[in-house]
Amino acid sequence: MTTVLIALAMVVAVAVPLFFWLRQALHALLERQAAALQALVQNQNVMQGRLQGVESQVGRFAQVVTEQLGQVHAQLQGGLADSARLASDAQKNVAAELRDSRAALAAINQSLGQFQEAGRELAQVSQALQTVLTGARTRGALGEVVLERMLEVQKSEAWMPKSANPEGQKRYEELRAYGLTRLQKELNRLGE
Repeated sequence: MTTVLIALAMVVAVAVPLFFWLRQALHALLERQAAALQALVQNQNVMQGRLQGVESQVGRFAQVVTEQLGQVHAQLQGGLADSARLASDAQKNVAAELRDSRAALAAINQSLGQFQEAGRELAQVSQALQTVLTGARTRGALGEVVLERMLEVQKSEAWMPKSANPEGQKRYEELRAYGLTRLQKELNRLGE
């Protein structure tokens, strides 16, 4: 039994220091883990602070972006309104120009019609004159009429260059119209 007691005393002698050593080791391990945990908590607090700073910056950035987008939207709306107004004005101007062009084309068409009619009349008078002037007797009568009218115009006080005397211009136009009418009557009479 003494051996058992000796063995037990040896086990106790080894176990007690081992127990204290294990306790110290466990205590040191727990202290290191507590320090590591405390460092993690501090790290987490620092990270939360940084995260809150980042969130704050993101919020400010979002606010700035929203304001700038609002300004851009307002500018775009204004630009679109200006563009629409310019397009409308341009369309009105083009419509007015088109209307004026149509009026000018109508006037040109009317003038062309008048020129065509005048050309036909001139061709008819030319044909009649050619018919009348084929005979020697007719040419002589026409020459006498023309000569007579020329002498009347020359003797009149109204015979002057066109720009010198407005009264003379009026008289010239009357005589010219009278001579053309008389010539037409003579041509008609001779053509019958």
